[in-house]
Amino acid sequence: MSKRPKKSHQRQQIRTQQRGALSRSTIFALLGVACIGLGVSQLHRIPTFVEATKKHSVTWTASQGFTVQNVNVTGRVRVPSDFILKALKIERGAPILSYDVRSAQARLSENPWFKSVHVERRLPNTVFVSVEERQPVARWQVNGKLAVIDTDGVVLTAEKLDDYKTLPIIIGSDARYMISDLFVLLNAEPTIGRDVAAATWIGDRRWDLTMKNGVIVRLPAKDPGLALSQLAALMRRENVLERDVKTVDLRLGDKAILQPTTRANALIERPDFSDAPDAAKKSI
Repeated sequence: MSKRPKKSHQRQQIRTQQRGALSRSTIFALLGVACIGLGVSQLHRIPTFVEATKKHSVTWTASQGFTVQNVNVTGRVRVPSDFILKALKIERGAPILSYDVRSAQARLSENPWFKSVHVERRLPNTVFVSVEERQPVARWQVNGKLAVIDTDGVVLTAEKLDDYKTLPIIIGSDARYMISDLFVLLNAEPTIGRDVAAATWIGDRRWDLTMKNGVIVRLPAKDPGLALSQLAALMRRENVLERDVKTVDLRLGDKAILQPTTRANALIERPDFSDAPDAAKKSI
């Protein structure tokens, strides 16, 4: 039967174990600090190492056929293909993995015609470009000059305007910022909207519409949609925009004031209050 060790002996043994554990912890900590210090001292070499590795990888993949051979573009309508190829800066046969798609995308996005641009690599040998072009909807006139704009009011071009002569003219320095609201208004009454040749933004609060036959429709600042719907009803009943009138003023809400043209005004028979008989007059 073994004897139980004395308590003093147990305590001495525990202290010895603790000192050993402490020594090992200290050694590991010092080794860790040394490794970190060594790593920090070599940080300046990491970019060079990474760059060298990257360059070697690109060269190797190019030797395996990963080079730019094709360019596919979707969504292009009006923008010349030459512009796209120039902005892409592609060299046929160059390593495709080194092609900078972000820079190419940024260059293409500088063209105001592009609403969105996406460029990607499609391995092994194709650069794929997807674009969404803005749609020209009007000619914006300010200070006597014209430019083509889209529904966001973005200026697309001021060249070759004859190609866009069927588009309505929007007049006023801030008119282009209101064009989206204007088109919502006109689309709600297509029988009137399709005959609008120009729209002038007045006092930064309301529109004057010039119809294709020259009649000017003055819309109110408040509830212009209601005014147009009333005009559409008036058109169905009396065809007022086809009459010999100069303006149709809808700014009074429940009334439409028609101003006749000079020719129509001259044809209006006036009451005769003179006493002298007129031989040219005949009894009805």
